Amino acid sequence: MPTDESSRPKTDRRTFLTTSGILGVTGLLAGCNAQTGQATTPQTESGGGNGNGAFEDVGRDWLTFGEENDWGMRYNQSTNELEVVHKPFGKASRQNIRIEADENDDKGDIYIDDSVIVKNEVEVSDGGPADPSYTFTNQNDVGLWLEDDGVLGVTTATEPAALFDNGTTRVAGDVTTTGNSPTTVWDGDAGHTPQLPAESVTKSGDGSSTTFALPNPLSTAPRVATVTPTSEDAAGSFWVSEKSESSVEITYSSPPPSGTDNLSFDLVVSL
Repeated sequence: MPTDESSRPKTDRRTFLTTSGILGVTGLLAGCNAQTGQATTPQTESGGGNGNGAFEDVGRDWLTFGEENDWGMRYNQSTNELEVVHKPFGKASRQNIRIEADENDDKGDIYIDDSVIVKNEVEVSDGGPADPSYTFTNQNDVGLWLEDDGVLGVTTATEPAALFDNGTTRVAGDVTTTGNSPTTVWDGDAGHTPQLPAESVTKSGDGSSTTFALPNPLSTAPRVATVTPTSEDAAGSFWVSEKSESSVEITYSSPPPSGTDNLSFDLVVSL
């Protein structure tokens, strides 16, 4: 079989594999030993095993196993990795599983080419803000970690961004809404109050109407709505008579004066 040793860049990441995945790799190794007729013997630190003082060199060719020899394993010298693949073998083969060697005090990573399906828990170390336990290939200083007392942390660029503590969310920095016009609703500075959704609204009085609908800046009915008149004609006696998904209605005790855009208000709402 071909023994392609083409180099491939390594990604600088840590991959966490579950116990079930490790058992699967162990099973493949055991299957290979059985297929090639090699007895598995313990190796001592001095290299002793079976009395020959060293591991047996099987070269860098594919070792195949399975009923149709459709699984293969080889050592890739150019990347210093053990590869377990499914057919086809050869140049640029799909490397289903790669086991990286222990280098530079890094215990070695296990790379999996597809999904890892787990039927039970996945257990990893707690990690920390600078070294999260769950991270990403291209930026391993972003991810999830566990603080004391069961607090789940989210970190970005080694700095804690958010902490989730039994229903309480603590955020470091600003809180900004998404959408076509992002809005900062909390600026993160000590002592500052939230920047609640607000609208400046203008209406026209007709001398007889007492109820006016002001557009609701939220997508749901607000729990609290504060309306402040900002024009003289709007400064009559009124109350908030209805709060809905689309609007906040105010009702005057008596009709305000007639005019064009003579009634102006500031509306602040919150959930």
